[in-house]
Amino acid sequence: MKRRNFLWYSLLFAACCITGVTFINNSSYQMAITAQKNLKLVVTDVTGIKDLQRYFGLFRTTLEKILGIKLEFFPVENTTAAPALL
Repeated sequence: MKRRNFLWYSLLFAACCITGVTFINNSSYQMAITAQKNLKLVVTDVTGIKDLQRYFGLFRTTLEKILGIKLEFFPVENTTAAPALL
């Protein structure tokens, strides 16, 4: 009895693996990948937008060129306020 169950479950497992592989490799099945158009960076170390642009301006422009995505900087007072802006 145990051999029959083992054989049955093995065949069932193999059948599930084969159908899963053919489903994923099917050319009609494709995931839609969308990239973000802009990124938001929240900085808690600097207060004020002028200080933020002075300290992180070169970093921002360089990262925008490398990624090809627009970056937005936001200065916040503390770390608990940061998730509210994102």
